[in-house]
Amino acid sequence: MRLLVIALILLGQTAQALANCQVYVPVKEFDNSGYVITFDFTKMLHDKNYSEVYSPDVADLQLNLEGSEQEGRFHHAVATMGLGSYKVQESVTCYTQFCGISDYGKAFNKAYKKLSQSIPVCH
Repeated sequence: MRLLVIALILLGQTAQALANCQVYVPVKEFDNSGYVITFDFTKMLHDKNYSEVYSPDVADLQLNLEGSEQEGRFHHAVATMGLGSYKVQESVTCYTQFCGISDYGKAFNKAYKKLSQSIPVCH
């Protein structure tokens, strides 16, 4: 009986701990003039003990991504990713007149790596 009570307490604590690790990803693609980059955050979330949910109603956190082109002497492909209060922004210089999908791919790759290093492990 005592073992059953301990098991129920541990199960309740595990469920409570996992309750704060639900992540909703509303946009999983970036479209640039018909060329699309599709994102898969499964490995990053799994490595940090987060689980992806498919409804914002049950999520504790939301993973947002955004890509934009910053104009100037040289154009820059800017990628922004954020999970809760953790937000990273990376840019890549575009050496052609406009930024191409490969420039955005490089910027998103840098942002993905930086975000995966900065978010804490969920307990």
